[in-house]
Amino acid sequence: MNLNNVKTGIALDCSTDFLSVSVYNNGRIGTFSVETPMHHSEMLIDQIDITLEKMNIGKNDLDFCVCPRGPGSFTGLRLAFSALKAVSLVNSCPLYSFDTLDPWLLCVDFFQGCTIAAIDAKQEKFYVKIRRGKDLLFETRDLTPGQIGDLLDPEEQVLITGPDALKLKEILENMNPGGTFFATEFSAGTSAEALLKMGLCAAEKGDKPMGETDGPVYIRRSEAEDALVSKGITPATEKIDKNPEAYLG
Repeated sequence: MNLNNVKTGIALDCSTDFLSVSVYNNGRIGTFSVETPMHHSEMLIDQIDITLEKMNIGKNDLDFCVCPRGPGSFTGLRLAFSALKAVSLVNSCPLYSFDTLDPWLLCVDFFQGCTIAAIDAKQEKFYVKIRRGKDLLFETRDLTPGQIGDLLDPEEQVLITGPDALKLKEILENMNPGGTFFATEFSAGTSAEALLKMGLCAAEKGDKPMGETDGPVYIRRSEAEDALVSKGITPATEKIDKNPEAYLG
């Protein structure tokens, strides 16, 4: 691929209840997004094909691929990586991956106050990334609403973005009635388009793509892994982290 002449690309996001596909073709962007809890795997390939067809692109024509690396749905993250790794290998095109919350922050890059990108992490917690102006407070964390509230200045205006912005806004308002909170109503498709633009920028600059063995990044164990731990069984993912040589076959 000529890195100075990137013409086509695809972004795939299955990290939440939404399945979103965004495709770039010579300056044009086409996006498909639908809420399909627990059914991403049934629709994934068809929607990739349909979106590419509508944008007059074949899988073999793609110059780059991009997907979130986490946090989010364990299954959804793996699905996106598996699908795009296959496309990347067949086409010899780079696969890029970014923090799931980064595209949501990009969508509200205009806001100069305090911005929170949020995804409901269940177990009464949220995955959050907080930015004041252009300054990032920390990389994505798994926090309770109380912990999030402790990080905020009672006097500042707070803009919350992400798929669960409205839910977090309501909780924070109840905790701090005197605070000033706003929430975006961007669709998952908007985030997928932002993710696509991030991938396009990386491809045009020739940034290092994901490696063949790279995969999703998880902030916490899945519910299935928690169930194993409760039975005194160490999850396979943790065994690999502690002793990778034992799992090289």
